[in-house]
Amino acid sequence: MKIIQVVATINKDSDGVNHAVRGLSRGLTRWGAKVELHCLDEIPPFAQGEPYAILNHVRTRFPIASVGRSPKMEDALKHSAQDAEIIHSNGLWMMPNIYPEWAIRGTKCKLVVQPHGTLSKWAM
Repeated sequence: MKIIQVVATINKDSDGVNHAVRGLSRGLTRWGAKVELHCLDEIPPFAQGEPYAILNHVRTRFPIASVGRSPKMEDALKHSAQDAEIIHSNGLWMMPNIYPEWAIRGTKCKLVVQPHGTLSKWAM
């Protein structure tokens, strides 16, 4: 089974979403799944050497860097979704959380969305 994890960034070691996504990816790999984790920006040293593939994509600074626009991530997810069973989107408010829905169109891949607190009062 191929599972694609998508998260905006894994650059903060103290971030709960970061730990959840990386831990789940490790567990899925132990159960025999082929896991790809797609994120923006460079892979930090603490995330190197994981037992699953981490694919980092450069974000476009235009129009606004904070939305996480990355045509390379969009293309990579569309390609990866062709033979994946699940894309797991971690978050809601950035482009890396929009691309998975676009990527599954016309495929048998299923989408799981986990907001991780992005619907909390402070996020709204």
